[in-house]
Amino acid sequence: MLNGGLIDKKIGGLPANFLYAGYFLIALSFVAVFNYNWLSLPALVLGLALTTAIDGIVLDLKSGQKKDYIKVFGFSYGKWEKLQKPTYLSIVKVKQYWRINLLSISQTVQKTQYKLNLIYISERKNKIETIYRSEKEEVQKLAKEIAQYFQIEVRDFSEKSKK
Repeated sequence: MLNGGLIDKKIGGLPANFLYAGYFLIALSFVAVFNYNWLSLPALVLGLALTTAIDGIVLDLKSGQKKDYIKVFGFSYGKWEKLQKPTYLSIVKVKQYWRINLLSISQTVQKTQYKLNLIYISERKNKIETIYRSEKEEVQKLAKEIAQYFQIEVRDFSEKSKK
């Protein structure tokens, strides 16, 4: 993945509620188009944008910059920011829970992911910046690449320590 100091990682799509709204707009626009209502085409475009949007991060290690972006219809929107050398990298295990309700049926869904954090420790203020979220192997691979470049250590807090 390290291509001349440039790392591009896609994190995923928009949250589920935006995705469902996009599907609803697409279905609604198709029904309206079949009724010869051409004013529904903007709803189709918005629905496609919501369902195909992807967010991610680009790290340019050579120039020391990073960009959080959202890509819609192949166009990337985001701003480059200066990337400072972190004190160390941390990997943390997180569990996400969300409730899905349909009529009278309710279900709780759980997903386990791993976060890669840049940790900055200074005299004035400590800062934790999450840059990537995915499966453990992918997070470890990216952490290794960044750690090699900055010559810093990776601390894995994803597993409980055994006493």
